[in-house]
Amino acid sequence: MILRSNAPYIHTDLNTPYIYTNMMAAVLPCALYSVFCYGIRAAVTMAACAMLSLVAARICDRLRGVAAVEYYDISAMVSGIIYALLLPPGTPLIISILGILIGELAFKQLFGGLGGNPVNMAAASALFINLLFEDIENGYIEPYKDRLGLDGLFTLHVSGDQPAVLDDLYITEILTGSYAGRFGTGCCLMILIGIVYLVSKRIVRIEAPVAYLATVLIGYCILYKVDVLKSDGQRELLVFMVTSGVLFAAAFMITDYICVSQGLSGGIISGCFAGLMTVVLSRFTSNIVYLTVPVIMTNYLTYTLEFVISSVRSRRKLRV
Repeated sequence: MILRSNAPYIHTDLNTPYIYTNMMAAVLPCALYSVFCYGIRAAVTMAACAMLSLVAARICDRLRGVAAVEYYDISAMVSGIIYALLLPPGTPLIISILGILIGELAFKQLFGGLGGNPVNMAAASALFINLLFEDIENGYIEPYKDRLGLDGLFTLHVSGDQPAVLDDLYITEILTGSYAGRFGTGCCLMILIGIVYLVSKRIVRIEAPVAYLATVLIGYCILYKVDVLKSDGQRELLVFMVTSGVLFAAAFMITDYICVSQGLSGGIISGCFAGLMTVVLSRFTSNIVYLTVPVIMTNYLTYTLEFVISSVRSRRKLRV
């Protein structure tokens, strides 16, 4: 017999509506900036992913006979928006929608819905879609140029081109996401606003994201032999941290209450593990792989990690 319980590694007195309402507020700057950069294309994609994720969750709850909760659960919408922000702007809407359906059914509802999903739905869905449709990596579009354009959005073919070449860009352009990248992972300022908001509201603890970013920084410098004392080395490190999406992952995926340990020791171990995997995989795999696979593997590690931490604490109490 399998004993199932919802997210046993959440250690907080905050309730679900408060958490996900503030998560929505935190991701909103990235979403709005994405609309500013890519116009109607971004708005349609995010709206479709958010609403379909919500509707799919409601339908699955009804089919499983789950009683309606007394509050309005927007967690599915938050996951849908984060997933959409991980997509290249040239991704057709039908492919984006397919990712939502797969994510809700295979990575969330199959395990019992909210609180039962073993991995971050947005990360798993983005990874699955990118592996299923390899040409998505050709779906990058220059920002600001065609905000009212919908070319390729309602077709089955990916529109756009390869990711931008960043060697000739100014630092300000890189920090503001003014290059052909994913919908919402490029603007450093908007991501920082989101994480600062979550920390100020005490929605997340900083151990996991700080450990993750510190490990990526140190690991990248060691693995790629980056000389941070030289301007070229500093630029290379900054470009990787901003354009790879690790800041976005630290803010909105490593901080996942359901799938990542939020305790002191658990958060540090989880962050270091994810950061180390990110750096190692960046040597051999594509961007979306080394961005999402460490998050997913950390999610699975969390179960074992929380069990070990709980066991150690219990033994200490018995000794006392």
